[in-house]
Amino acid sequence: MTEPLPLAHVGILVADLESARERWQAVMGLPFSPISRYRPPNWSDLDNPTPHLHDARLTFCAGDGPSIEILEFVGTGTHSPTRGEGGHHLSFPPIPDGAARRAELAAIGVGTDGEIWHDGRWIFQFTDARVLDNVHTEWVEAHPDHADAKDDRSPIDRAPDGSARLFLDEQLAPFGGVRPPSGIVEVGVRVADLSDAARRWEAVTGYGYVIADGGAVGGAGRPARIRLVPAAAGERLGPGSARFGTPDLAATLARLAVADVPTRVVTDDAGAPVTIEVAGEYLNGFALRFV
Repeated sequence: MTEPLPLAHVGILVADLESARERWQAVMGLPFSPISRYRPPNWSDLDNPTPHLHDARLTFCAGDGPSIEILEFVGTGTHSPTRGEGGHHLSFPPIPDGAARRAELAAIGVGTDGEIWHDGRWIFQFTDARVLDNVHTEWVEAHPDHADAKDDRSPIDRAPDGSARLFLDEQLAPFGGVRPPSGIVEVGVRVADLSDAARRWEAVTGYGYVIADGGAVGGAGRPARIRLVPAAAGERLGPGSARFGTPDLAATLARLAVADVPTRVVTDDAGAPVTIEVAGEYLNGFALRFV
């Protein structure tokens, strides 16, 4: 990896994709793609190293830079119900050489748990979540043969360049036909040991992590930072929150109220909102804060 890559999306694992999609759309105020599937016939992971069909149902937020991906429990390995609901993985933009990235990760002691070997190349790999505080990082090689399908398993629509078209034209029309910014400026990851985690996360992401104010922030100056925070006793490790920048907190609060989203609001002395929090209990164990 010649230089650190920006965060592409945050993966959230859920028990019921339809209900999660509805709640996340209401909170983010942005459409999510129609439910689709990623169905590689030769998925392998630590739970089952023999290549097998992996049928992951998922939906993406139209907001990008980074986005939110919601996936439904499937199988007994990387996406199983035993993982629990909540933050699951952090994904980075497509890379030119999956084998080279695999070798770089192995050199720093990071193995894989979830991978696809196709057409003589490693086109997809999750890092072992045990190395990064219950977080997979996702590295995908740009390749035309990723096994995307519609939810009914029919072939997915393709853009002129061959890439999957996840969004309907009418979903992107209000944004001029392109994906708008998501507004995510920071992703919070709960870790067991802050100093040790900062060292390991720096090796994997290439970000310089600065420890201050009880946390460690990497990726400063990028569209979205990663903030490592010590987990409280009994708290689930891994991605647990995101911070959104919004130009009009009052309008955001009004939108959430119309959608009946439960919020906690911190106001200034004049009663104007300073932050708006949506608790993880409402969003599959993943909390959001609008600032």
